[in-house]
Amino acid sequence: MPNLESIIITNCIGIAVVILTLVSSVETRRSKTPDTRLLTVMLLMIALSCFMEALSYIVDGKTWSSARALGMLSNTWLYLSNPTFAAIWCLYVDYRMYQSLNRLKRFRPLLMLTGFIWLTIIGNIFGGYLFIIDEQNFYHRLPLAYVYFAIPFLYVGISIADVYGYKRRHGGLSFFPIWVFVILFMIGCIIQASFYGISVAWCCLALAVAGVYMSLQNQLLYHDPLTGLYNRYCRYFEGKHSGQQHCHPLCRRRVYRPDAYRRSGKGGGSLPEHPEGRAGVQRSEQARLSALPFHGACILSGWGDVPGPFP
Repeated sequence: MPNLESIIITNCIGIAVVILTLVSSVETRRSKTPDTRLLTVMLLMIALSCFMEALSYIVDGKTWSSARALGMLSNTWLYLSNPTFAAIWCLYVDYRMYQSLNRLKRFRPLLMLTGFIWLTIIGNIFGGYLFIIDEQNFYHRLPLAYVYFAIPFLYVGISIADVYGYKRRHGGLSFFPIWVFVILFMIGCIIQASFYGISVAWCCLALAVAGVYMSLQNQLLYHDPLTGLYNRYCRYFEGKHSGQQHCHPLCRRRVYRPDAYRRSGKGGGSLPEHPEGRAGVQRSEQARLSALPFHGACILSGWGDVPGPFP
């Protein structure tokens, strides 16, 4: 028999981690960029799944009038959330790496596969081939369910390949802690799939996403969000390169405000007031980055009104 108290406590811890992460990321999520929206969706999914996980054990074997319906609802949601969360994670990883909405179109086959999986899981309500709830309202996992448990591992494998593909093409400094997520994901999913009555998967995912978020805060210290370059605080990066016998190409770049104003077609004011100017700067600097050899990097040395030496 599962220990109901420990299951409830574990999932409450997962919900608490989600709430803390949401509160600590309020300022970051105000930008409402695609990655912050995806992060919010993932955190809300984890919180809801923790609640549904606890509910599925609470109603298991109960004789209430609504116990069977709640058991079917909670378990169906948990099966639906597994591939859905993994698909959102793939989108989040790709956008964090490349900052491109156009690249997300390449995940259409993955999203179509997720939609097909949704249909098959909903069909289980009528067919009973993944899990069943018997006459006594007890949940029973069927052998085909283990195939569905393996699907998120495929999705996470795609995200790992995406990260290492980015490193091969662009190299340089990477703040994306892919293995922080992967290790906790594997621990939680393998334990829960192997032993019925242990509920740790969603709590582990809450810790994994919180760990990824905290690690990515380093990027705010060293990365200029406008140009996509590393900023002047990234001094240790220069030290890392200079201390290597075969160092990667490294350049320093100053961006001039008048150039940005001319690109925007407007005079005066500050750069944030001109969306066209910001877009022009981003295109210009990304073009320079793409011209660097593989594993090269460029550091933003500063902003200036007139050309001058680097500080």
